[in-house]
Amino acid sequence: MSKIEVDEIVNQTGDNDSGVDLSTNDVVAVKIAGSEKARMHSTGNFGIGTTSPRMPLTVAGDNSTSIGIGVDNTSGGGTLDIVALGSGYSAHGASAGEIWFYSPDNILMGSATSQNIDIKLLASGAKRAGLRRFVTTGSTNVWCWDVGWNAWTTTRGVGLTVGGHRYYHACMEVEDHDSATSYNGTLIQFRRNGNDCGNILSTGATSVTYNTSSDYRIKQDIEDLDIGIDVVKKLKPRKFKFKSEENQQNDDGQDVPNQTVHGFIAHEVQETITDSKGLVNGTKDETKDLTNVVLNKDGNVLSDNITEEEWKKKVADKTYSADTTWKASHTKIVTQSMDYGKLTPLLTKALQEAIAKIEALEARITALEGA
Repeated sequence: MSKIEVDEIVNQTGDNDSGVDLSTNDVVAVKIAGSEKARMHSTGNFGIGTTSPRMPLTVAGDNSTSIGIGVDNTSGGGTLDIVALGSGYSAHGASAGEIWFYSPDNILMGSATSQNIDIKLLASGAKRAGLRRFVTTGSTNVWCWDVGWNAWTTTRGVGLTVGGHRYYHACMEVEDHDSATSYNGTLIQFRRNGNDCGNILSTGATSVTYNTSSDYRIKQDIEDLDIGIDVVKKLKPRKFKFKSEENQQNDDGQDVPNQTVHGFIAHEVQETITDSKGLVNGTKDETKDLTNVVLNKDGNVLSDNITEEEWKKKVADKTYSADTTWKASHTKIVTQSMDYGKLTPLLTKALQEAIAKIEALEARITALEGA
């Protein structure tokens, strides 16, 4: 077997200063006009603009605007630029040191596999946000955004999970930057299947209102309410404490008392008022059977459909805390809920009936006193 040993391979014609440089051990360098532009390092890393490539492909330089790579597909006309912005870049709201993914078309990110978690966004070495695939009971793929404190420790099938941490870190902030605060501003609009359901309005610089749709044009079979005092008399106002607020401590390790709450028991109201949609939701004693469940230290469900092996890995990478537990099966209570605002029409009717009785009694007393 024969071989040719040379230190450089250069162009034959012209100024002979462009070619391949083999003079350094275990390095293949490409020179243009006598200056090295790229090299294959002994580690197998390929560098453009650097003699010490730190990754399998490293693109480096010193440019006040940007340094990056471009991916072009002439077949579909698609382009993608990935650039690191330089010290002199200040356009489009971007700043030096930031990374820009740019394409004149859509930028798609995702996974072709069946894994639950598809895209993770990290900050300070921890998961802060991401897009997760969730399969509904109807075998339909939906996509769920998880954002904020510990949002990744759950696999709830909701479109947006926002995590917060007490007063340190709010779950969500919604701000209207309109300085004309004398006008109402819509902070959040609720819709279902194209129908307006309600909204949260800012009604000034320091106040909000919570509204549900109540326009006469979306209603039918409108009649006067025919229940009032008789039903109100059957209601059972209660005082109670929530079990989940037992054994709580503040930041100084002091016990926080479980405070008394005034309200109603959902199923008791449901048994008294049987024909008011949305006043009480859910069914008494309803439960749901779950499989492959992760529980927190209080026994509450964080996630389901997580295998034991997946749970162990997530404990190791601190997605789940060390005090969580895994169970192959678990029966979870499905709690009932109430909309206390829907009691307002009934209480108003009862008050009107009481006022009518008071006025009738006053009229009788006046008549008797004048006799």
